[in-house]
Amino acid sequence: MSVMELEHIPDGVDKKEASPNDMMQYAVEVLKGYTETTPLIEMDVLYGNNQLLVKNEAEQVTGSFKARGAYVKMNALKYELEQFAEQNPDRQLPVVTGASAGNHGVAMANAARELQITTTVYVPESTSPERIARIEAFGIDSDEKQWVTVVPHGKTVDKAIEKAEESEWVVPPFNDRLVMAGQGTMALEIMEQTRGNVAKIFIGAGGGGGAAGSAEALRDYPGVEVVIVQLEGNDSVQRSVEAGRVKPASNLDRVCVGSAVVRSGPECIQTLIEHKRRISFVTVSPADIGACIVREDRLRQEHAAVMGEDAFIGFPEATGTLAEAGAYKYAQNVRLRAEQDPEHADFAPRDEVWVAIRSGSNVDTKAEDKLVAAWHASETARKRANTSQRVGALATIVSGGHVGAR
Repeated sequence: MSVMELEHIPDGVDKKEASPNDMMQYAVEVLKGYTETTPLIEMDVLYGNNQLLVKNEAEQVTGSFKARGAYVKMNALKYELEQFAEQNPDRQLPVVTGASAGNHGVAMANAARELQITTTVYVPESTSPERIARIEAFGIDSDEKQWVTVVPHGKTVDKAIEKAEESEWVVPPFNDRLVMAGQGTMALEIMEQTRGNVAKIFIGAGGGGGAAGSAEALRDYPGVEVVIVQLEGNDSVQRSVEAGRVKPASNLDRVCVGSAVVRSGPECIQTLIEHKRRISFVTVSPADIGACIVREDRLRQEHAAVMGEDAFIGFPEATGTLAEAGAYKYAQNVRLRAEQDPEHADFAPRDEVWVAIRSGSNVDTKAEDKLVAAWHASETARKRANTSQRVGALATIVSGGHVGAR
């Protein structure tokens, strides 16, 4: 894969005076020849005849949309490192740092290898050996040179971020304008792929970089709504936007480690506040994600039966199904409101195209087992409740009354 390196960075591209449009144009140019244009997959028709599509960023070069933002930022740092080397020929080049629960670290490792930048990635101490090994594997070049060192630090990704930010040469996982611009290019791709025929884009959020970047990328598409999907308790982004300042998550749940961010960042929140009219939020439960995992697994089995076991690619991790789970939950909420209030049905979205971002390939079977178990428990409770209602209704009829009698 060829990598495009710009000869120079536009004036002010990483400074406050650079316009959002400059940032986005820079990101688009930098990513040419590096990232893939990931496919749109037709899924279900949801309530209101709304067609759900999935943009499969799990097929991205590193398995997630994080590849976009990390490379854009590191390409800018590459230029600054070259300037540093010219001005300080007797000094050792600084080490670029970053922090991650998995996907951003893999994205940094891949970019570090491509750009030949010595990099350190800090990860939470609870990070599995498999995730650490995956980050390291992406950092090894064809000459067996390792460009990335992985260092466990702190109990949460927020603590790892604090450690990484002790350096001036840092690649934040979300709270950075270039990182957000890079991640936002996926929204521009969606608009090109659908020829502008999309009403809602669902994006899972932990820190909110992908959501903020996408909202900014869609500046010229005022009719497109960005629906930010968060796991119950992992709600720093929504709480911060509503408060107008960064606020912590209310009850952090680490079952989806990629979304387990205590605090979003000021750059993300400021951007989302600027686009507050076009964004909305939906919250999903572990059971909602478990249902999505079950659905994905069935699709994978069907695909494997036709195409063979090795043909299926891009199966997401639990966090990567957040957006899909959010789309189904959004449709469910719309249906329930319409059933409860017939007048609301007249305003419910109909005949729209919705796109959910699928992203992340750090599959954690233990976490997925917990989420699927939550779904099974929810389904069992729902079936029991339905059975109880039917039995109660039958008893009322047999006793000579009618359903709803008081």
